Amino acid sequence: MNTLLRQTDSLKVTFQKLEKFKKQELARWWDGITLQKYLDNKKIPRGLRILIFPTYEDLDDEALKDWEDNLQNASFNMMRILIKHIDKKVAKLQDDIETLEREIDGVSQKDLINKNYEILHKIVEDYQIYLRDKKLRKVKRDDLDYKLGRIYTFARKYDNVKISGSRTNSDRFTNDTDLSSGGSMSSIDSSTLQDSEPSKQVPQSSANSFLVEMERLRLGTKTNRREIRPEGVGNNGEKSLEKQGVRTRSKKD
Repeated sequence: MNTLLRQTDSLKVTFQKLEKFKKQELARWWDGITLQKYLDNKKIPRGLRILIFPTYEDLDDEALKDWEDNLQNASFNMMRILIKHIDKKVAKLQDDIETLEREIDGVSQKDLINKNYEILHKIVEDYQIYLRDKKLRKVKRDDLDYKLGRIYTFARKYDNVKISGSRTNSDRFTNDTDLSSGGSMSSIDSSTLQDSEPSKQVPQSSANSFLVEMERLRLGTKTNRREIRPEGVGNNGEKSLEKQGVRTRSKKD
């Protein structure tokens, strides 16, 4: 009996670690692929635009263009550095996830394992939706900056303009989760996600296409072959095997 209790406690801790690593891997993956897509399209997210301006008021158009080109090139180089770092981080997290999953496979309590995977499925599914919507808001915001030609002027001329994609309550997501509880373990309020389906919230725009392409790429990654796929990814409307209570495994399993 004591052995069973110790094994149960150990399994709970392992699933908590697995949740943490899966969330981190998802977040880093979205960061990396988003930066790469920005780079491919020669665009810079607001947070990486260098806002350094000369004090000369008589700067002509040619000098101003040269100045901004130099700022953009510096930002592009910083983005490449970040992408390289993120790629290494994602690879490490994927290895950590596989190690934990192998550890779980060695536990004899299969019913408890399946129950915890169902709980983890819901957590990861909701977190994936949260990440997708958060990225979409920022892509739409930055897309608008480029359309309006305010790549660098937004910080000086538009301080009082509310940009779509500003901070919302959903940005304060926490990963305090107790896998021992019997209900849904997602720490996201359901009201935050009720309008998150693409058909309701995502307009037909370049930002939408941008996110759809990233979600398509997500399906081909190493971890996601074992990952729980959020309903609606790829807009095919099909439920994943995990959604139906079946755990998907990688080919090498």
